[in-house]
Amino acid sequence: MAQTVSIMILSNNDYETIEVVRSIPTEDSVLELATDREFYGEIECSYVSYNIGEGESRIDTYFSDDELIYIFEQFDDFELFEKEIESKGYSIERYSSGMIKVWNEEV
Repeated sequence: MAQTVSIMILSNNDYETIEVVRSIPTEDSVLELATDREFYGEIECSYVSYNIGEGESRIDTYFSDDELIYIFEQFDDFELFEKEIESKGYSIERYSSGMIKVWNEEV
């Protein structure tokens, strides 16, 4: 069984954060996350969704969210992130990517 994750770069004019979620982001989930992080105004979310370890038998341990964020922050590049995961002995496959833009009004 694979680990399914989306690496998201969430930003507005003032702040940027890297987040990991377990599904493809939607406008609603981006708005919710932006509100939780107190990001307001125009919010951009670029993401790539992955299956890590697909087809590898007897592997129950994958990466924590913190480990994935740490690896991504080292390279700040999706392709280099993928190569680093592969260098650790795991297969990695992109299954979705995109950009979501939303407006989050401060209440």
